[in-house]
Amino acid sequence: MNTYGNTSDLLVLNLVGGFIALLIGGIVYYRNPKQKFFLVLTVIGIVSVITTGIRMFLKYMIN
Repeated sequence: MNTYGNTSDLLVLNLVGGFIALLIGGIVYYRNPKQKFFLVLTVIGIVSVITTGIRMFLKYMIN
């Protein structure tokens, strides 16, 4: 086992973090659409969730 813990735990944590960024960015952008930074935060959350989902899928398909 590596010093950072179980890899699947880190992937789940990354997935949860992406969902949180997506949720916060989406809610705040919905309330104030003039601020484009929150749209960028939403896009970062979407990309994080998609990337982590692909990594989890590939990890479980290989093992």
